[in-house]
Amino acid sequence: MRPFPSIFSLPIAAALLGGLGAPASSLGEESLVEEFYASVPADWSETVAPAVADSFVTVLQLDFDGELLATGSGAILDDGLVVTCFHTIGEGRPLELHLPDGSVVAPTEIVSFDPISDIAILRYAEGAAASGLSLSLDSPLMGQPVAAMGNPGGDPGFFVTGVIAGESITVAGQEVLPLSMAIERGNSGGPVVDVTGKL
Repeated sequence: MRPFPSIFSLPIAAALLGGLGAPASSLGEESLVEEFYASVPADWSETVAPAVADSFVTVLQLDFDGELLATGSGAILDDGLVVTCFHTIGEGRPLELHLPDGSVVAPTEIVSFDPISDIAILRYAEGAAASGLSLSLDSPLMGQPVAAMGNPGGDPGFFVTGVIAGESITVAGQEVLPLSMAIERGNSGGPVVDVTGKL
């Protein structure tokens, strides 16, 4: 296990429920915002939801007797790698990953983590059929529509839409990107995607 290099942690953490974010552009840039909205298809969420579901992972934190302690979410970045929030994996607790194809596996390695940015990348045995999500390098816009998938109340693949609610703020020395959407227990670590389905 090794901590994330800081240059890598920020863009990924911006894409997780419960993670931290990159700065959002101000609504003062009206022409940029209008241009963005003009390019968004009205049915974007119907197209994006199946693609996100194909990469969605339920993360279960167990005690040492195999009893369920907590439920979280994650997303496949590439075959064999899952990104989630650090707090969903606990401190050395056994974990189960429920993959999109229905298989249940244990992580083989915690590849990297950052408790401050609340992010972790896990590795599982490759071979399960899954599609990884791509990362967006675009700066988020305040008011921009986004969507998230989580596992509230043990219901995997719960898809919800919302918007980037404001410019980033600093909390405990970290930049946080506020979202306006319904987020419940079990959503932590779930992917937040833009209208193209990118993290």
